[in-house]
Amino acid sequence: MKSGIRIRRAKDGWVAVVATINPIDCKGDAMKSRYFFSLILSMCLFTLSGCGGGSGGGNNGAGPTTTVSGVASKGIFTAGQVKVYALNVDGSKGALLKTASINGDGSYSANIGAYTGAVITEASGSYRDEATGATMQVTDASPLRAAVQNASGDLKMAITPLTEIAVRKVEDPTSGKIAVASVDASNAGVANAFHIADIITTQPIDATVAAPAAATQTQKEYSLALAALSQMMQTNGQNLTAVVSQVAGAVTGTGTGAALAASAAVDFQSALLAFVSDAAKNKTGINDVSATALTGVGATTATVRVSTQGSATALNGIQVTLALPAGVTVKAASAPPATGLAPLAGLVSVSGVAPAASTLVSRYVPANSTAFARLSLGLVSTASFPVGEFATIICDVAPGTSIGGSSFTSASYSGFKVVDDTGATISGITFSAEVR
Repeated sequence: MKSGIRIRRAKDGWVAVVATINPIDCKGDAMKSRYFFSLILSMCLFTLSGCGGGSGGGNNGAGPTTTVSGVASKGIFTAGQVKVYALNVDGSKGALLKTASINGDGSYSANIGAYTGAVITEASGSYRDEATGATMQVTDASPLRAAVQNASGDLKMAITPLTEIAVRKVEDPTSGKIAVASVDASNAGVANAFHIADIITTQPIDATVAAPAAATQTQKEYSLALAALSQMMQTNGQNLTAVVSQVAGAVTGTGTGAALAASAAVDFQSALLAFVSDAAKNKTGINDVSATALTGVGATTATVRVSTQGSATALNGIQVTLALPAGVTVKAASAPPATGLAPLAGLVSVSGVAPAASTLVSRYVPANSTAFARLSLGLVSTASFPVGEFATIICDVAPGTSIGGSSFTSASYSGFKVVDDTGATISGITFSAEVR
């Protein structure tokens, strides 16, 4: 037998080293034995390192990864970067997981590997201001931030002044630490205050260019809310930091009870109306604030009950148009222009003496420069009913507006008519509206 080394490659890619040593060749020759041993050892080490047998960093493609992506907007960022950090259990900022570039449409995407858990993102760079059209900067030293308690899988995460406000609401002003367990609740609270379904997963669009066909109503309204903050900056001569601080301080309450205090809400609604009404700036396709959920930002509600008075006992139909006081609106969804806007479900309903099976049709016409907002009501019933309360209206009352017993007078309504089951007009009936 002759001494030697054979190398074999297995089917799975591993390399086997087989040594054959003739005892006669090695007899009395310790040097030769040591040589073969050293050669075999070195080849085995080479084989292991070449076939990936050692340890390495990263996910190596094994197991699920987490990707954080979305849009950075105040308005839309046109360049810059997003940094994604881990949030430590004590609320301090942890390791930098990824830095991603922001594209010209404000979008970004950051694969943070196998990490799951609380994260905070920081966006800095250039953005196009909605109110002025100027290119403005968010610095790396004062970025816009967003946070979530549990990032995993494919997470859509907008970064906007509203997400920055949500972070500030759970940030210790001295230590800078975040109350991690309260992050998601803070996001929900700010969303409720601004009447936006979700400030994290809803991705805003550019309010100054024609909205994409796939853009949702919520995306458009989110973008208008951000544009209103821009308009506040211009109107009040403030920078972004000042406006965000002012609004953050005015968000009160938590969860579904969160709201924007009246002082800031007046400025916000005024700025919102100014931007929405400017066709040269606003390209979202929404030109009536009252047709959006944003009309409820900072607003309170009032219940108005409408009634008939007189001696008649067999009414079958009522129609009337009620002029609403300045600052009082009814949330409505779009309808064909000829018929006005349909109030949202549950805001105008049959009540009082009117039979529950009555048909009630209502149409809302927003206020303009020459007329108050108007609500037209038409009620029909096959079963006769007496005079008395017949409908209830839930209105939004703008910040700084008061509504009470003297808000509705005989001059507040028109087109009033009451008929019987034959369609004949019933005389001697009057109408009233009362705030309760």
